Amino acid sequence: MFVLRHFLFLFSGNFLSSSLNGDENFVENKALLDYSKLSEVAEAVKPRSLAVSEFHFLLLIGDKVKVVNRISEQIVEELQFDHTSESFSRGIMGLCSDATAGLFYAFDQNSVFQVSVHDEGRDMWQVYLDMKEYAAALAHCRDPFQRDQVYLVQVMAY
Repeated sequence: MFVLRHFLFLFSGNFLSSSLNGDENFVENKALLDYSKLSEVAEAVKPRSLAVSEFHFLLLIGDKVKVVNRISEQIVEELQFDHTSESFSRGIMGLCSDATAGLFYAFDQNSVFQVSVHDEGRDMWQVYLDMKEYAAALAHCRDPFQRDQVYLVQVMAY
């Protein structure tokens, strides 16, 4: 059974990202992301394709796949693909995902590249801590050191 949990709309220079609340039919965690902030050039380049994971957006902008943290809206990685001269490729055409397996793919007219995602939630405690969302930071801690860091920053804030 497939359940829609996260979705992303591209419109008018922005992304509207959101998630659905379990069995309820309402939207929560709405966010508007201006993709012009993700481009190196003065003129915004519209993403040609996109995919969404638990904590990140994968955006095909120009010839790169930019991985953007959904919470902090910061680029955490940029991927480029090696095209050999024999492939006569015109560059990456799109992104797709296999939600069941949690896999992402980039493709051109001759090839399919798997985009590996490993332990994408490992730094989410720090992302939430930087945003001063202490309860969420604690919920994403994986060891006592991380919890101690959250408690320390929280105490220093008061």
